[in-house]
Amino acid sequence: MVGHEGRTPKGVRGRSRRRSEESADEERVRAHSEPLPTAASGAARPVDLNFTSKGTGRPLVVLHGLPLDHTAMEPSLEPVFDDRPGWRRIYIDLPGHGSSPAPDWIRSNDDMARAVGDFIVALLPGQRFALAGQSYGGYLARAVTHRLAPRMLGLMLWVAARYPRDERHPAASAVFEENAAKMSELRSDMEKWLGGLLVLQDQRGVDAIKDVLAPATERSNEAFLARVTGSKLSFDPESSPFLRPSLIICGRQDRLVGYRDQLELLESYPRATVAVLDYSGHLLGLTEQNKLYRVLVGDWLDRMAKESLTPTS
Repeated sequence: MVGHEGRTPKGVRGRSRRRSEESADEERVRAHSEPLPTAASGAARPVDLNFTSKGTGRPLVVLHGLPLDHTAMEPSLEPVFDDRPGWRRIYIDLPGHGSSPAPDWIRSNDDMARAVGDFIVALLPGQRFALAGQSYGGYLARAVTHRLAPRMLGLMLWVAARYPRDERHPAASAVFEENAAKMSELRSDMEKWLGGLLVLQDQRGVDAIKDVLAPATERSNEAFLARVTGSKLSFDPESSPFLRPSLIICGRQDRLVGYRDQLELLESYPRATVAVLDYSGHLLGLTEQNKLYRVLVGDWLDRMAKESLTPTS
């Protein structure tokens, strides 16, 4: 068995699906899939990652940011699928996060990307898949795409880090809605740090930090992350253009990773929709439920769905 599918976390409820409709959709996807290349694995010791899977159909693998786990991604993305059957959402805990192990052999971001890529290949043998990466997960997603592009339906880079911290160009921070009373509910150091990323200090954001984001950070292995994540990828993930439907989405007020570095990636993703959203910081989609964010994600899914059902000659 590859990986282990954990329980749905308390407070995150799955969405009901019309299985007959999704099963028919999945069969159409299989009927039009091209033969896939076999990806050679360079990792000597495969990592048994924890994941949660929802729905059926085309696989969409979601990589969370640092130091979160998969539970932080579900509330943001699941509503997009209320009216979009035909997608199997696979939310992974990265190595050293959530319920996934922190193997000693993983020593760099190269190793992290290889472990995640190997896991996806083993979990989805002979299947094409879409990939979405948030923040640090976006950094790894670019590396995975470099290796597995022929197998992929598309890529979403979501407030994605392009460089290690000391090479980034963060945006100027801003707070458009201040609420000292709400912010006083954030008690721990991590809650307060996450609260400092809010551009809207509303009840939704404070509740998301207390109930979802801060608890997710408590399940990460700090020593492992300190050892691994400070390194830079040893290769250029954009050495070849990625020619599938893509989405690069940034927050105009993102004071962690900014937006300028991501805009420089445009020529490497000729099929990308690129958006920089106002009233949005690094917690875009996690606490700031920008309506345009959901429209853009839905459009990306629709573009991939249309192409995956088109026979190739």
